[in-house]
Amino acid sequence: MRFLLLALFALCAVPAVAASPGPGPVLTFERVFASPALNGPAPRGVKLSPDGRWLTLLRNRAEDRERYDLWGYDRQARHWRMLVDSLKLSPLRTFVSLSLY
Repeated sequence: MRFLLLALFALCAVPAVAASPGPGPVLTFERVFASPALNGPAPRGVKLSPDGRWLTLLRNRAEDRERYDLWGYDRQARHWRMLVDSLKLSPLRTFVSLSLY
């Protein structure tokens, strides 16, 4: 009986050991805070328009997780559209930040 239980345990353990992945890449402190984010995009400010047609949100860029663009989802047409490109606002943002000091 002990031999049978031991054999059954060995058969169950072999696939789990064989399927385990090898060591992955080294995760450095710099990589944790670099772009793109490790956990994927993080939308913010999700809002629904008063008529219910548009769903809007701020979506961060893949190359810079600190820069957000305004995106809208047209629920009737069922497609996403960028409404405001944050890269086009950069000169204005620099001017405003300089004028505050």
